[in-house]
Amino acid sequence: MAESFQSVWMALLLASITMMLLQPQQAECGGIFSKPEDPFVEELKANCQRFLKQQKAPEESIKARCDTFWEKFKSAVVQKDPGAVRREHYNALFEAVPIKVEKDKLLLYTGYVPDLKKLTTIIEDKPDTYVYYYQTIYGVVPNGRFCGKEKSNEVFSEDCDSKIPSNMYFAASSAAFARAALGTVTVLMGGERGYNKESIFAQHELPDLKAATGLRLLMVNPGDSQNTCNHETLKDLKADLAKLPKLSYECKYIPSKDLEKESPATWWIKAKSG
Repeated sequence: MAESFQSVWMALLLASITMMLLQPQQAECGGIFSKPEDPFVEELKANCQRFLKQQKAPEESIKARCDTFWEKFKSAVVQKDPGAVRREHYNALFEAVPIKVEKDKLLLYTGYVPDLKKLTTIIEDKPDTYVYYYQTIYGVVPNGRFCGKEKSNEVFSEDCDSKIPSNMYFAASSAAFARAALGTVTVLMGGERGYNKESIFAQHELPDLKAATGLRLLMVNPGDSQNTCNHETLKDLKADLAKLPKLSYECKYIPSKDLEKESPATWWIKAKSG
């Protein structure tokens, strides 16, 4: 009986020691049984750190800045039904993580611009010319669906019944980007489709160009000769510009192939007057 009791006592002692040894590991790693983060969350955090490193931010500040971005971003969607998220829910993020763009350097694009991926690569190679949305910290949020849920503090990229939170973020951050504009703003617009009143540009960027003083519209054409500055949809643009009387307006058109072969600094010079 004594031997049996001793065996049981030794087994309990060993189990207790094992649990004590595991506790530091759990604390360090977030718990052996902790739930892994959603891939969307992992990608956002990785994008943020990579962006700040590319911007040559002090190494010691990167984690703290990305933590701030994530916490403010998350607070806009958690504990909410996906359909209840609105633009203003992201205001705390933009206040905590403001951006600055040098005068005359803000670039917007709308509609189908041919070879946009190639175009943005050209812009990134010439950072002293223009700054577009994905060259700011607001662009670290992955494209695609994400949402929160009522009674949950998590952000999900699956089982999201609505794209509203995703759409609201890109609408809200595009507007915040536009608010950073000073001086003249350059807008690339697809020459075939022209101005779309339902676009992010029309609904969220243009109305927020309150600090800008000029708008240069570059209509990007697939061909050489069509004067798309006469595009019928531009009458709607001019009507919307009337609500911003301090914003001057000028339009030129340019073949898409010229955007690729010319330096961004010469686009407006090489473009043809409408």
